[in-house]
Amino acid sequence: MPVPYTLLGTNKVQAGLFSAHQDLGSLVTFKIDTLYNHRENNEANAETSTIFLRVLRSTTNYTISPVLTFHLPESWTVSINGLYGDEKDYLNQPIYSGGSLASRSDNCYCDKVKSWEINSEGALLSLPGGDVRTALWVGYRKNSFDEHSLITTSRSLYQEHSYYGFAEIYLPLASPESNIPLNNYRSSPGFAGVAVTV
Repeated sequence: MPVPYTLLGTNKVQAGLFSAHQDLGSLVTFKIDTLYNHRENNEANAETSTIFLRVLRSTTNYTISPVLTFHLPESWTVSINGLYGDEKDYLNQPIYSGGSLASRSDNCYCDKVKSWEINSEGALLSLPGGDVRTALWVGYRKNSFDEHSLITTSRSLYQEHSYYGFAEIYLPLASPESNIPLNNYRSSPGFAGVAVTV
């Protein structure tokens, strides 16, 4: 066959998902989710009639995410969430010339992520229109990137940290059963203004 050409690669995939939850009494709930994935790929490429390239790739990643929720009085809930993820992507590329190994690169692209979050939600007070509720959320996340060679001393490391948080408040000004009319005024160029009651 003419060159360059690529032989049909082989692929192998394994994956799994596990999820469980358990009440620890009447006030605490524990939940955990895990995900696993493994992929292998093998390709062969003929660049010329004498130069032959193979691409061998193996990727494994998994994620674990536990959650602990506390059910407090006055309809308050507090949740503590964690996350740990790990991925290792191995890429092996030998190059053959005239049937002999000419060069080879063998690298790992290894990534990790860690995070935690704490959030709470509940009612502050009651108004005629309903409960005034609030939600608070804080968290931290760390991403790690590690690219290194398995046959030389070449290595690149990078880490990223982030902190975040937010607050929300729900303030009901009127009850849905109040049937309070809402008026708005609409006007367009060339047309008279129209008052609409909803």
